[in-house]
Amino acid sequence: MALVIAILPYCLARAGAESEKIAEVKEKTELQKEINSTLLDHFILHRISLLFTLTNIEHLSTPTYEQIMNRVDYLKKLFDEDLISNDEYEQAKNYLLITLKDNLKQRIDS
Repeated sequence: MALVIAILPYCLARAGAESEKIAEVKEKTELQKEINSTLLDHFILHRISLLFTLTNIEHLSTPTYEQIMNRVDYLKKLFDEDLISNDEYEQAKNYLLITLKDNLKQRIDS
């Protein structure tokens, strides 16, 4: 009986300490999830911004072949590094090339 009385407080103290450790780990895990979510959101927004910047050629009065091909090459690098998907790459590339084609037709017609 004396052994039980001596061991019981120790066991309760250990259980309390383990409970606190579990709570700390759970809190850290939640914080890490929030950080990962924020970083993922930032990455997605950065990708969208980058794609918009590369495909937004309206500010160029007459986009040249070199300007368009530089942007297509940069898109290819992003695709090769798995920063954009194949669909995003193809859509952006097609948009740039169609814009170049339309611009060249317009120059020839005028």
